[in-house]
Amino acid sequence: MSAMFQAMRSSVFKISDEAQGESQQEQRQEQRQMSAYIQELTAAVERKNAEQQKLRDEEARANAQAARERLVPLEQRVARLLATIPPQVQHEGLSLAVLQASLRGRWRGTCHPGELGDALRKLNFERRRRWHGAGGFQALWFPIQKGDAK
Repeated sequence: MSAMFQAMRSSVFKISDEAQGESQQEQRQEQRQMSAYIQELTAAVERKNAEQQKLRDEEARANAQAARERLVPLEQRVARLLATIPPQVQHEGLSLAVLQASLRGRWRGTCHPGELGDALRKLNFERRRRWHGAGGFQALWFPIQKGDAK
């Protein structure tokens, strides 16, 4: 009886050891799969963080550029703006409101109309008031021609 008991006992342990080995193998495979999943998540988070950092850097560069632009004297900014406007359009007259909308103020919003008028005068523009037409009063800025000097 003892030999039979020993044989049964050894076969039970053998089955138990095989089951335990399979269980450990399944656990290792699950750990590998979980590890791969975690690595994918980590990589996705790193990509997302890099994209967000890139956007923050671009916004900071844009804000710094805008701050530098505001510190450039208004006369220079107006001269750059006028360089982009064709001479034919300038000779038709420029509205102060249109120019003002294209220029940022030093501290907020748009530039002050009085300062813009002074800058235009320094750049050899003159204001001409027109009272005729359906629109009523209209003040336009024209470049001073060499023969137009008063």
